[in-house]
Amino acid sequence: MDGSQVWADAIGHSWGSIGLGGGLLVTGTQAASEFYVYDAALGTRLKTFTMPANVTSGASIVDGVIYVGYGIFGPPGGVQAFALP
Repeated sequence: MDGSQVWADAIGHSWGSIGLGGGLLVTGTQAASEFYVYDAALGTRLKTFTMPANVTSGASIVDGVIYVGYGIFGPPGGVQAFALP
């Protein structure tokens, strides 16, 4: 490992950290009410999910399900769960 950048994707400002599991990387953005799922090794964006409000937490991936928190400075927030194919 030499510290060189492997891949990148510009998503705008983010509150939360990333989630990793099953070869996937999941992260959200303040720029839109969305979160993104990537192939962790290649950086290919596999899916974009729409949320009720901006993503404000890091995602968790457990037993084939992605859990993501949302909402800040507005309507009440919450959490949504998405099954992986």
